[in-house]
Amino acid sequence: MNAEARPVSPSRRLAPWLLAASAYTTLAVLLTWPLLIRLPSVLPHDLGDPVLNTWILWWNAHAVPLTAEWWNAPIFWPTQGSLALSEHLLGISVLASPLQWMGVTPVSAYNVVFLLSFPLSAIAAHALGYTLTGRHDAAVVAGLAFGFNPYRIAQAPHLQMLTVFGMPAALFALHKYLDQKDRRWLWLFGGACLQQAMSNGYMLVFFPILLALWIAWFAAHENRGAPIAIAGAFVVASLPLLPFLWDYRLVHEALSLHRSFLEIEGFSADAAGLFDASPLMSLWGAVASFHRPEGELYPGLTICLLVVVAVAVWVRRAPVPARPPRWQVMFLTASAACTAVALSVVTFGPWSVGLGTVKLLSAGVAAKPLSLALVFFGCAIAVDPRVRCAASARSSLMFYALATVAMFLLSFGPRPKFLGAPFMYQAPYGWLMMVPGVDSLRVPARFAMVALVCLSAAAAIAFARLTAPFQSRGRGVAAAIVIASILAESWITRMPLPDLPARLRTLETLPPETVVLEIPLGDVDHDTAAVFGSIYHRHRLVNGYSGYAPGEYQILHRALDAGDTSVIDVLASLAPLAVVVQESQDRADRWLKPLAEHPGVTMLAVESGRRIFSVPQSQPLNGAADGQPLRIQSVTANVSPTDAARMIDGDSGSRWETRRAQDGTETVTIDLGESRPVSAIRLSLGPFASDYPRLLAIESSDNGREWIERWRGRTAALALSGALRNPHEVPTELPFPESRARFVRLREMAADPPYHWSIGEISVLGR
Repeated sequence: MNAEARPVSPSRRLAPWLLAASAYTTLAVLLTWPLLIRLPSVLPHDLGDPVLNTWILWWNAHAVPLTAEWWNAPIFWPTQGSLALSEHLLGISVLASPLQWMGVTPVSAYNVVFLLSFPLSAIAAHALGYTLTGRHDAAVVAGLAFGFNPYRIAQAPHLQMLTVFGMPAALFALHKYLDQKDRRWLWLFGGACLQQAMSNGYMLVFFPILLALWIAWFAAHENRGAPIAIAGAFVVASLPLLPFLWDYRLVHEALSLHRSFLEIEGFSADAAGLFDASPLMSLWGAVASFHRPEGELYPGLTICLLVVVAVAVWVRRAPVPARPPRWQVMFLTASAACTAVALSVVTFGPWSVGLGTVKLLSAGVAAKPLSLALVFFGCAIAVDPRVRCAASARSSLMFYALATVAMFLLSFGPRPKFLGAPFMYQAPYGWLMMVPGVDSLRVPARFAMVALVCLSAAAAIAFARLTAPFQSRGRGVAAAIVIASILAESWITRMPLPDLPARLRTLETLPPETVVLEIPLGDVDHDTAAVFGSIYHRHRLVNGYSGYAPGEYQILHRALDAGDTSVIDVLASLAPLAVVVQESQDRADRWLKPLAEHPGVTMLAVESGRRIFSVPQSQPLNGAADGQPLRIQSVTANVSPTDAARMIDGDSGSRWETRRAQDGTETVTIDLGESRPVSAIRLSLGPFASDYPRLLAIESSDNGREWIERWRGRTAALALSGALRNPHEVPTELPFPESRARFVRLREMAADPPYHWSIGEISVLGR
């Protein structure tokens, strides 16, 4: 048999893969050194999200998923369903839980998964690159471009954003399925999609957008069986997600959790972020200066140049029609006209053209015409014969290049901006927000990770095409140059490895029914330290850290920050407490003095600069006030008077608010229309729990001129009690010694910047 015709042995076929996996693993160790030799004692990057994710992985190893115990995780006590305030990370726990069951510490398990995320992502992208090109040198370009990308370093605190190997693995399986028509690849595709969705809630929503585009480009040309089979595999793989999604929905509705448009816009990437890298990067990090949260999108110059050059070569070589299509000319003309209008607004300001009193044409902001210009330009590209030919031929290079652009555009959020200035009026992400559930995702910028999957695949194809004419030696030299360049751009100065927060041994000796409250509360550094400590003392914890904060937590934070320790009595009515106070943070004896003077409270220990107090369980507090809501004729306010009617419109989601910080001069006056016996006032805060009034005086009158003060006091404890009874409405019931009144007036007596005073609904209870 001829030597060239001999089949390659399995060991020789496997050797490049083992070599690649070993190289990627070695690179991960070197990139993060000395993390490997300090696994039990440090966490990479910072002590914020890494601490939270360590805690979640620990909890997943000790509770059965989907049980009530698992959802009611022991942070943010007494909030029900507290795990639903964060991602559950069960897809990552597939790696972390077995390690912990074998005795590995939670911190070491986190660090092992953190290290493995680099080679696993790289080898998955390597597999995708090899399937697209048939060459391991090109596959290495994909592996390094995805597994060791500057954007990954920017996302180092977010383990769920690093464990994204399911996306390239799913695309690899899809390409193999179309090539071989073997349905077994659909099992790998479905498993990769499920693992990715269970690891990262953002990719659960974002990645299917890319999959839909992939099916339209690659599978629509097949017979109907292929798209249906792929869609069916995806649906079947997604079925296990339904109970998780349902429980998330129930908890979020019960706690009135939502994302505002401004919050989503604030965590959208700026287009200038494509030139911004993490300050940890050895090369680009020192140059980039435009920083914003989640905005460090720099993907690497080398891989971008590869794709741009390959696309330029393709455009140059593709046959050009003698005359451009009529539709393309029309779209380009329209795009140029809209661009001119946008430039005129930037140059000369808003303008309009009219005939008499009739306005015929106007331009007020540049974003609107510029949006149209981009849409028309995209249409011109879509109808270009070369692009249509590439689509017909299912060109992998063109798909992944165009998909990269589309995914980056989505990462710019509902109002794309460049250096803070909007350049689109209606963006694709804005359309996507109309899909149920998408508006609960806070960070559109994370679409950049989906873009990197596409960019790494495009870079591999581009490298293979550009080096196709080279001999073996030339390909090796080109590969060495590209690999060295990618690594140089991806390398960091040194991975920060902060030491772990201190453990409080005293808490580890307390009875199991004790609940721990650590003060200050609501501060990231202290809350994450408290969450970390709960891994070891295993008590229920009032503190918590997450992308969401329940209403009762917001009330606790504001009250304790103001030195109002009455909220501790509310918690003590539910369970015995251990209150930990960091002495260095106790300005003007806000906490230590009231605790020391509180009847029944004893000091247990002083440890690591913290005083630990025992607060015994007290009697349950009174429930809801007696009485029926009385008819209110009108409500007036001296601040935002036009919004006062919202307090009695039957919708706690609408509100009256001061629209400025509470300053102690606000008043709200209720007219019952006639004198009635009054027993209480109920303020429903709804989703605006932090906007409770700080110090109120309640007065009554029969004629609206002469007023009698009926009650004066702080309202934080009352608001907290209401939030615990009904987190959706947060009913704050204010005492009112039963007496007759026609007019009731609430006067704010304290200031608390920057929080407003808001009222969703107001009721007067009586007979």
